[in-house]
Amino acid sequence: MSTAMKADEPAARGAIVAPTSGGAARFRFAPTFIVDISVSFVYALLLGHVLHGVRNMTMAVLVGAPIIMLIMLCYVGKILIIRFLERRGGDARTYVLSDALVTDGPYAWSRNPTYLLALIQFLLWSALLLVLQVFGAVEPLPLAVACVMPLVFFVITDRVNIAREDRRLAAKHPEAFADYSRRVGRWIGRLW
Repeated sequence: MSTAMKADEPAARGAIVAPTSGGAARFRFAPTFIVDISVSFVYALLLGHVLHGVRNMTMAVLVGAPIIMLIMLCYVGKILIIRFLERRGGDARTYVLSDALVTDGPYAWSRNPTYLLALIQFLLWSALLLVLQVFGAVEPLPLAVACVMPLVFFVITDRVNIAREDRRLAAKHPEAFADYSRRVGRWIGRLW
């Protein structure tokens, strides 16, 4: 998520915050974060539905609690990555590109670490929905969402969001991005 629209413009940078009546800036969320939280909300609603059919709540809690903690860690990780990018001059919330291509820290292992964490998060939500159905009745809608949502997220993110961001980064940092793309995978891993 280290790319941007015509993001070098000061107006784009100013979009991070909106002034309030007292002149102080108000925090705004990125559109991708709003999508992320909305999908998580849908998962949470489905989780509530599945929990009504659980016969062994003790086992469901023992299995589900660690998964929910991992989901929360994904959110914390995304916030830390966004802060990391901001310290280097970029802004994932308004798609402001940094002056120098960011290739260290989490970006040394993934060209899109926030998207990677979002995918892991959705896989964890899906795993939670599937595991909880072991302790109760199988519900068709949660089962379908658990099986389809991570795949839909991956395909749309990979083919639309990341492809668009890669084009913008390649336009702003042609040589550096070409070298970076040869060294670090789009989703995960150093390439040799």
